[in-house]
Amino acid sequence: MADLDGITRRFLLNEGQNPPTINALLESISNIITGLKPGSLKEQGQKSVALRHLKEIRRVSRQLQERVQNLEEKVKLLEEGQ
Repeated sequence: MADLDGITRRFLLNEGQNPPTINALLESISNIITGLKPGSLKEQGQKSVALRHLKEIRRVSRQLQERVQNLEEKVKLLEEGQ
């Protein structure tokens, strides 16, 4: 018989260790939006706008990730200089 308490405990303890990346979350949202079947022109327009916004969020996220990486490199250089 399975140790459900042990399985649940391990799941809960490991859940916070590897949070999903922003790219994984954006991909999941994109899949959900793409899978929607709009029933009217208004809903089709809303779906289109949502996908454009998602594309913009991806672009800004990529820029922020690059900026964080550059700043981390600069901090590392400053720490090495001390």
